[in-house]
Amino acid sequence: MRILLSNDDGIRSPCLRALWRALTGAGHIVDVVAPLVEQSGVGCGVSLHHPLRLHPVHEDDFSGTAVAGTPVDCVKIALTVLLPEAPDLVVSGINNGSNKGVDVYYSGTVGAATEAALRGLPAVAFSRPRPELESPDALARHAAGIVDAVDWPCFAGTVLNVNYPRRRVAEFKGIRAARMATPAWGESYERGEDSSGHPCWMIGDFLNRGHGGSDTDSALMEEGWVTVTPLGMDRTDREALRVLQERLAR
Repeated sequence: MRILLSNDDGIRSPCLRALWRALTGAGHIVDVVAPLVEQSGVGCGVSLHHPLRLHPVHEDDFSGTAVAGTPVDCVKIALTVLLPEAPDLVVSGINNGSNKGVDVYYSGTVGAATEAALRGLPAVAFSRPRPELESPDALARHAAGIVDAVDWPCFAGTVLNVNYPRRRVAEFKGIRAARMATPAWGESYERGEDSSGHPCWMIGDFLNRGHGGSDTDSALMEEGWVTVTPLGMDRTDREALRVLQERLAR
């Protein structure tokens, strides 16, 4: 397959490089277009008010394009300018940190995959928890195995969000399809001062408010499962839509 590979941790991320090695080692043609610097937490943000500058990267046997922009910028410019043809699959990750539950709304890793799905392409986002328990190459080989196992044309326009548990690969229980956990994270903020003495706040600890059910990605990951959650692009609340239609029809 021809694969577009991106992430939000930046083109020099060891996890991205490991996934590139695993995918090319499996015989895929892999085009790497990734952010120049880390873009964690930017979600589906896109650059509107400054130009995108591209930086070719050639290091040993690795080559790719670094974009001074967001993960979505990377996918957009790859699909419209850089690639000679549309890829068969867009892969994002492996992210340094889980993207389970409502994390998908904030994640630049999932954002890159979402942009591909919005364009009708199949996409997959891989994420692992911190801290790492072994080298990223073992996880990357597992991810490449998932890429080879899926019939991707069946998932055109969908993101498969893959999250790894905090275990070594040899200790994984297996792979489970899971729904997205919906309880929102709680956050704390720490007050400080900037260099001018003005008050400012930095985000502190994240507080887990629960899994929202035993069949969610969050709960299954804690049990040692690799979770796969299909994310659709239509966010319409069907029940709320039905209620609105009934009331507006009166």
